[in-house]
Amino acid sequence: FIIYAIILILAISSQGALIYSAAKYAKNGKTKSNNALAVALEKFWPLLGINLINTVIGYFFIIFVISPMIDLVAVKNGLTFYFLLSLIVFFLLVPLIVMISFATRFGMAYIMIYNQKLWTAFNNGWELFRANWMITIESAVTMLMFAIAYVVIGFAAIAFVFAPFLVLALLMQMSPL
Repeated sequence: FIIYAIILILAISSQGALIYSAAKYAKNGKTKSNNALAVALEKFWPLLGINLINTVIGYFFIIFVISPMIDLVAVKNGLTFYFLLSLIVFFLLVPLIVMISFATRFGMAYIMIYNQKLWTAFNNGWELFRANWMITIESAVTMLMFAIAYVVIGFAAIAFVFAPFLVLALLMQMSPL
């Protein structure tokens, strides 16, 4: 339990420290990471609260909406209507969860940079997302594409490196020796 608590404190505070350091670097061009972590530790509880808001809302949609839809489709033996209804609900809820996630991330920035309280920061984060939703989604899609490309290139590199060994192993297995 103590190790879990330490990991939780470090994970939440590290998010705040990254936000604080990025803001300081954008403003001054310099930053000290040890100072940022100390500031983030001071604001641990609001950061934890906004992370819990994000987690609770996400789990709420999974437990109370997506899970019953899966059960409904499973019980009705895959009727087309229920399958389409499930797809519609899924494609409506995933963007909603992503929007809440962005709003909470922006709210974390309001906590760290402007020293706002939890609900004020969450509301301001939501307003910031609403004002800049297009560029936020474009940035997220761009990062997703880079991540996918990175994974594909990584798997290709691994296949390229291990392919000679696989061929050698197959040749040795077919060898009469």
